[in-house]
Amino acid sequence: MLTVDFERLGLLPGERLLDLGAGGGRHAFQAMKLGAITTALDYSAADLKDMMATTGGMLALNEITEDEYGGCVNGNALDLPFADDTFDRVITSEVLEHIWDCEQAITEIVRVVRPGGRIAVTVPTYWPERVNWALNWRYHDVPGGHVRIFKQRELESMLERAGVYLRGSHHAHAYHSPYWWLKNVYGLNNTEPAPVRKYHDFLVYCIENFQGPVAKAERYLNPVLGKSLVVYGEKVTPDMAKYGKRALDPQGIKPVAPQRTPIPQELRASPEIDTTTKAGRPTKAPTKTPAKPSTKSTLAKATAKKPAPRVAKPKATN
Repeated sequence: MLTVDFERLGLLPGERLLDLGAGGGRHAFQAMKLGAITTALDYSAADLKDMMATTGGMLALNEITEDEYGGCVNGNALDLPFADDTFDRVITSEVLEHIWDCEQAITEIVRVVRPGGRIAVTVPTYWPERVNWALNWRYHDVPGGHVRIFKQRELESMLERAGVYLRGSHHAHAYHSPYWWLKNVYGLNNTEPAPVRKYHDFLVYCIENFQGPVAKAERYLNPVLGKSLVVYGEKVTPDMAKYGKRALDPQGIKPVAPQRTPIPQELRASPEIDTTTKAGRPTKAPTKTPAKPSTKSTLAKATAKKPAPRVAKPKATN
């Protein structure tokens, strides 16, 4: 059961791929079958031991060759033990929701990818995950459980800030969302209730017969019910990442304001300088002389009638 679409990832035979948080190795096995030199990294040594056992069986059956097996590494996503630009492709599936400092993990992922290399990041889809948290607190509040719920725009903004050009997204595993809702209602470790058992059988049938109408129905349901969100990206320089799909987060990458060329001091306007000439050269502004009053206006003022003085009236006597 794969979450990542390897065709959209653009994986080619002979390329180096890192499966970060490989777990049981489902994506690593597929990458090796496609001819990629695959390295699996996980924090759990027990999971890596199981994966190596499966890889040994695949080698024995000639499903893969020694050339495709790049090794298993027990490591930490916050400090990857690889040099810069080591891999052509990186997959991290259902990992970031377990890590507190997920932006540091994304920074490390981008660091080990070569420029032009592609990554695929998958996390639980926001609203089905939100329902799980609401139904049962034990779903997330346990050691190693989920510590956050991602919105798509938040994850995409983190990728852009790290220097990734977004290359599209999709949802996957619509059949799985109702199963986890049922488990949260009846108890995560309780497999006895009939609804849980019957839906589990249905889910196993869909996984084993994922073709024809079964696959077609889930493809139509994925945009609505898909349990996983998958985002693809390409490593570019940080100044180019802002031209990607979008950066809607207020703290995301914002367009850089164009710089203004400062005006030289000698061209700045002053009482004696005029910088608006067509020739573009500073010239002295003409000195204004006060206007002389005309003769006509002077004569008019001289002959203007003045009001007659007021004479007091004599008072009447008795």
